[in-house]
Amino acid sequence: KISKFCEPKNFWIKIFIMKNISRLLFLACAIVFFGCTKDKSVSEQDDSNVCFYFEAVDAGAVVSMKRMNEDDAKKAPHVSLEYSLDKSNWSPFVVNETNVSLNNVGDRVYIRAKDKNDYFCFDSASEYAWNSFSSSGHVKVGGNIMYLLDGTGKATESNTLPKKHVFFGLFQDMDKLTDASKLILPATTLTEDCYGFMFAGCSSLTAAPKLPAKKLAKSCYVCMFGECTSLTTAPELAAETLAEFCCDGMFMDCTSLTVAPKLPATTLAEFCYVSMFWGCTSLTVAPELPATKLAANCYNIMFMDCTSLTAAPKLPATELESGCYYMMFSGCTSLQSIEVNFTDWISVGTSKWLEEVSETGTFTCPAGLDVTQRDDSHIPEGWTIVTK
Repeated sequence: KISKFCEPKNFWIKIFIMKNISRLLFLACAIVFFGCTKDKSVSEQDDSNVCFYFEAVDAGAVVSMKRMNEDDAKKAPHVSLEYSLDKSNWSPFVVNETNVSLNNVGDRVYIRAKDKNDYFCFDSASEYAWNSFSSSGHVKVGGNIMYLLDGTGKATESNTLPKKHVFFGLFQDMDKLTDASKLILPATTLTEDCYGFMFAGCSSLTAAPKLPAKKLAKSCYVCMFGECTSLTTAPELAAETLAEFCCDGMFMDCTSLTVAPKLPATTLAEFCYVSMFWGCTSLTVAPELPATKLAANCYNIMFMDCTSLTAAPKLPATELESGCYYMMFSGCTSLQSIEVNFTDWISVGTSKWLEEVSETGTFTCPAGLDVTQRDDSHIPEGWTIVTK
């Protein structure tokens, strides 16, 4: 007996369904998937479009935000935020009031701007007051930080920060923050102090976010990871254009840091790398310094008290600038090798740059350099001189 479905009048219906069944299944799955998201314009397939969040590492971790360094003369800016545990139901996230409990390991709280925010830190005559997250238990942070400025996700389409100090001190002293590797900092054009002290004092942080910006701004990374004592590997620095104080104290007192970032910039700025690795006592290999033209105070105190450093990076510059190497390797008690390319000393270019280094070592320099001055501002006593 012939099935009714195989009768000629139903034949072409069968062919149509068979040819299009895969398309129909795909469409149905897509409707189900996208119907589960609150904002249908934002797909979380790309990390850059994931709403800013904290994720519990410890069950029962409580996330909040506090106003910092306020007094009668200065107040942290008002910020408008909301939070959700399921990305469907949103409630106000009020600074100094809201405490969100993450009951289970892996639970997330999503936080975004309710109204638009311009910055989280206020600067009054160089006196700062800011808003800073805190947590009672260990957490990770991830998602796109620009959701804190615009909850619609539109800010994630911009690569430019709106104001200076925008995220200054945002996680400062958050000693239960363990991992920021999933945090997206998309801006490629930075502003003054934008990430200053952002993770300073995050003593449990072991993984940092990527830093894609190629053009830096004044003090943009100042003390960004200062005293992150569990951080072993620094994030890569894509920056090719520097600015005054851009990396000032960026990894200061990161006592577990063993891997420094590459520093590809060949055009320096005044104080650009000042104090960058000061107190990184576990650092054994310094990054290459490719710049052949220096700027005033560019490497000032850069590796001070890096007590595990045994060899300085090659210094290819042929002329010194005021303060360029000031106390650069002071307190590097294991340092016993340095190679320079300059042929003349200047009075303040190398002041105390080799103070308290190893009692013996090798100093390699051009044949024309005056090697008669033996002190911690020139060539240490007890070091062997090799000319090239």
